[in-house]
This record gives sequence, structure tokens and C-alpha cells, in this order.
Amino acid sequence: MKKSKKIKLLLATLFLSISIGVFAQENFFGDIGVTKNLTSSTEWNQSVNGHFKHFFSEDGWYRFGASYTLTRNVKNWGIQAGLLTERTFDDSIDNYWEIRPWAGLTLSNDISTKLKFQQFFKLEWRNLLFAGDSENQITTRTRYKIMPMYDLGNNWSLYTSYEWYIQPNTDLGARFINSREWNLGFNKKMEKFTLNFNYTRERFNEVVLSDATKGNTFSVTFIF
Repeated sequence: MKKSKKIKLLLATLFLSISIGVFAQENFFGDIGVTKNLTSSTEWNQSVNGHFKHFFSEDGWYRFGASYTLTRNVKNWGIQAGLLTERTFDDSIDNYWEIRPWAGLTLSNDISTKLKFQQFFKLEWRNLLFAGDSENQITTRTRYKIMPMYDLGNNWSLYTSYEWYIQPNTDLGARFINSREWNLGFNKKMEKFTLNFNYTRERFNEVVLSDATKGNTFSVTFIF
């Protein structure tokens, strides 16, 4: 069997294994996004992203958003800053905008010629602006993520990650407030763009969503 066929079979098996358990879970989301790299050099990187997320487990919840990320590279470190804004529509609570500036650090280490280990630390300032009578919320959140990535060859790469969310205020009046999440995904580099497929397994805080604390999201992102 050719190497490319083995890679495709491996990836298909991984995602099929996940899918078997997904549909029995409480929450199932789909997300599609587009990322544009504005600049890319050894010192500076800039990118913008737009995405749309839909809640398939019940009607009346969806979200769209846009973000900007700036990175200053210093050897294997990255100093980052950015801004995310999202509009969430939810029939169960008041709709709201979120404006989220953030700053962070990244660290990337090569374990071998094919294996890379990355770490991400981020501090966010969350501003939730509700459309109805709900009180607006302003709080901070700290995030830490570890992510090994493996180069499979033939322009394929595979990664997994685990992220912790540390927040002083979890009662924000919104549903699906993350406490931690696990990701599994792969990238396929094409001639003019990169295609990213990702599965996210989320654990939500129980303040608002006491009966459904787990989420499953399949996402597709086009990167160019």
C-alpha cells in the first residue's frame, strides 16, 4: 500500500472512531471558517479569520465571528496579541455580542525532524454585551494549551491538543462556557491553500448548562 493511502486510511480510522461516540452525546456543533495570512516572515505574522458555528442538537442557536492575530517571532518564542468579536443568537437566552481582546505567548520545540511540541498561554478580556434585559458581563480568562504535531509526509500533518480554561467568573449568563477541551485534527497542504479538519471535545461549566456539560464540534477551515 502506498504511503499516501496509508495516511488517508489512518486519518479516516481516527475520525470514524470518534464519530461512533459523538452522536450519543448531548451537544453536537458544526463550524466552518476561513483564515487569511496577511503577512508571514521569520519575525512577524498577521492573520484574520471568519467563522460560522451552528448547534445541531437543538434549534435556535448559532454564532458568527471574526478575529485578528498578530505574532512577533523571537527564535522559538512568539509574542501575540489579537481581537475577537462574535455574535451569538440563542433562543434560550438573550442574544449577545462578545468583544474579546487578548495577549499571549507561544513556545515551539522540535522533538525530532517530524515531531513538534507547542505550548500556548493566553490572557483574555471578555466583554459580553446582551441585547435584552440581561446584565452585561466583563471578566478575564486565562488559557493554557499543549499541542504535539507530527509531519506525516506528502503535505499531511496530524496534531492533538489539550487546553485548560481558568476563569474567576463562570456565571456569565451565557451557555457553553468552556472549562477544558481536547482537539484532534489534521492539515492537508494544497497548491494554493491548506485545508484543516478538526474535532473538539469540550467540557462546559455547569452554572447555566447543568444538564448538558459536554460538547462535540467538527470544524473545517480553509487557510490561504
